[in-house]
This record gives sequence, C-alpha cells and structure tokens, in this order.
Amino acid sequence: MLLKYYYTTPLEDWVHTLYERNGIYSTEDLDEEIIADSLNILLSNSESESHYIVTDFFNMIVVDSRLSYGEQREVFFHELCHVLRHSGRQTMMPNAFRELQEAQTKNFQLYATMPFSMIRNLVLPNYETEIIAFLSDRFKVSYNLAALRLEQIKRRVFQSKLDNNIRSLEEKRTRKADPSNWSTETKLLLQTAVERKLVKEGAF
Repeated sequence: MLLKYYYTTPLEDWVHTLYERNGIYSTEDLDEEIIADSLNILLSNSESESHYIVTDFFNMIVVDSRLSYGEQREVFFHELCHVLRHSGRQTMMPNAFRELQEAQTKNFQLYATMPFSMIRNLVLPNYETEIIAFLSDRFKVSYNLAALRLEQIKRRVFQSKLDNNIRSLEEKRTRKADPSNWSTETKLLLQTAVERKLVKEGAF
C-alpha cells in the first residue's frame, strides 16, 4: 500500500489544522483530557448515557463511565465532533440532516483518533491484519475502528491511483491530438488526404 497516493479531505485537513494549532502532534498527545483542555471543553465521566452540552458559557462532553476504556475513548471523539462542528438539538432536526451529521461524525472520529499525518510517520507492518492490530494498539482504539480506518485509507489510495492512470491516459490522448506533436509522416499523410478531398469536391 503506497501511502503517497493517499489524499486528505477538507474535513481531515480541518482536523489536522485544529490539532497543530493546539499543539497536538504525536500519538502521545491524543489523550482525551489533553485535547479537551486545549479546546476549553469540560470533560466528565458519569454513569449515564454519553452526551455533549454546548452553551454560551461553556462546552462539555459527558462520557458514560460504564463503558470500557476503548469505548469511552471512541465516544469522546464522537461527541467532540458534535461540539466542534454541529449546533442545535438533533431531536429537532430533519432526519436527513441528522443522518448527514452522523455520517460526518463517523469520518471525524476516524480522522481524530488516527490522523493520517501521524500514520504516515509510522513504520507499518507488512500484512493487513498486523497493520490493524498495530493501529489499534498505537492509537488506543478498538480493532474494528482501526480496520475501518485502514479500509478507508486503502479506498483512497486505490481511487487516487485510478485517477492518476486516467489522467495519464487523457494527457497522452491530448498530446496525440495536438498537431504540434505529430510526426512529419503523419502531417504528410493528413495533407495528402485533405488535398484528395479538395480535388474530389472540385476545389482544385
């Protein structure tokens, strides 16, 4: 898998800029308390369903303490997206808009827990199952979430390589269509064909 072909999305770039602006550069910095503190978000654990609170005076993320550590971590990043990117009560939104927000939140969760800017600096194992386990351990996320991120990266790499091949073929086709790139023999053949056509039509 050639990571050089991977391309980032606007949302991914946004997360990267947010992290760098707040001094989050390494996997060690990807700590819930560090991130919450740097973004002035109150973080609390409670034996209740995870949720977020956004007011004019403070922002807060409440994580269900009954969950496992890995689940709590993933929930934190899920709620973090709502705090940073979304506003209003989802219960009062149209279903389509709420679904759009949830789709964005899932992507945000992948970007925020496993930033590509950090992944590309790692020496990844050779086999896919080993890569998933490696990402899971390094970024302290579940095996399933790491598998989703790897699949996302693979799709982007494949699409980028496909786009490059199509672009290359199009450039070759365009170059062949440009008369300035034609050989002398091709130009003579074209000139002969044009002259024959003109003679046939009585132009000469």
